[in-house]
Amino acid sequence: MRQSRPIFIGPILLSVATLLSCSQEPLQDQDAVRVEAPARHLTFTATIEGDPLTKTSVSGSSIQWNPHEQINIFYGSSAGSCFVSTNESPSTSVSFEGELDAFTGTIEGGEALSFWGIYPQIGLRDNIPDKTLLMVAKSPGLSLPFRQVCSRLLVALDRSDVTEVVLRGNGGETLAGRVDVTMDASGNPVWTPSVSGGSQEVVLRSEGGPFAAGDYYMALLPQTLSGGFTVTYLTSTQRGVFSTSGAKVFERN
Repeated sequence: MRQSRPIFIGPILLSVATLLSCSQEPLQDQDAVRVEAPARHLTFTATIEGDPLTKTSVSGSSIQWNPHEQINIFYGSSAGSCFVSTNESPSTSVSFEGELDAFTGTIEGGEALSFWGIYPQIGLRDNIPDKTLLMVAKSPGLSLPFRQVCSRLLVALDRSDVTEVVLRGNGGETLAGRVDVTMDASGNPVWTPSVSGGSQEVVLRSEGGPFAAGDYYMALLPQTLSGGFTVTYLTSTQRGVFSTSGAKVFERN
């Protein structure tokens, strides 16, 4: 059985799906819960896999949630609800609170129901771009270990008049589009196309004037770009190009 819900994250529209096994397995998480209608107030603890660049806020080598982050949480056939973090300062592990409306039951498709957390993250200097980078978490309990779905390219700007940056694969690869995201046997997200088409470029546009000089990140679907890639920089009057050759591997994270 496949369970999918489409969401927008910048240029990428993803359907989050889980492949459910045929054998029934009991809940193993010690804080596993049974959710029943009507909606009930829940508190989740959210962490991020060990990558110093996975989150919007990066401090040295640590991963941090910014204050008052928002995630969507689904359970069974629920429509999903917004949960907001309670931290007042950047932290590596935070609590998210909200109310979830879910149907009664703990088994669906032969597998114990799990909570799915979705975090879709405009270009900020020294930051992961908001709304362009997706993380997902799956858990039978109230601890949500978020994992990165996308890959990313760091773009370093040494001038303050760039208004747009465009990334393309030299082999015409699809860098963004509608995909299904599933969890593999190790609990890592894996994407597959859900419809034909998609975008062959990822665009980073400035909001409120040109980018300030600094480091920026562009999210793309993990894959090998067989002929390398090309980055185009645009100002109000100029166009610059940086291009690579040979296969370039963009791994998840």
